[in-house]
This record gives sequence, structure tokens and C-alpha cells, in this order.
Amino acid sequence: MGEQVRGMQVRGQEEIDRESRELLAVHHTGCIAAEAGQRLYVQVKSGDSYPRKMQRDGAEVFQIKEARWADYWQRQA
Repeated sequence: MGEQVRGMQVRGQEEIDRESRELLAVHHTGCIAAEAGQRLYVQVKSGDSYPRKMQRDGAEVFQIKEARWADYWQRQA
């Protein structure tokens, strides 16, 4: 029973951490757009599976997995 409770605690903390990352990302993005005085369309993701490190310089990049998504975003006002 103790292991079951511990597992529930770990999963609960993981969910709280994920939600915290999402909130921070959304608010940070909003602040940047407001400072720039621009309208900005974003899709905020908060998982480790989305960023990818470039081998040559270690920069993090986010890959758009579906080309149609980029086409849709570029058509927005």
C-alpha cells in the first residue's frame, strides 16, 4: 500500500510540475509579445519531447511536425 501511495504522490507532483511549466511558458510568451507590441500566434507545448539539440552548436530547436500546420499559421492575420 505504501508503494501505491508513493506512486500517486510522484505522479501528482509530476502533473503539478507540468502545469507549472505550461503556465510559465504561456505568461512568458505573453510578456514578450506585449513588450514587442505585436500580435503573436503561438502553440505552447511543455514536454521534453518537443525541443531538440543541434549537434554542431547545441542550440535547442523546435521542429514543426506537420508542414500543413506551418502553412495554416502563416495564413493568419
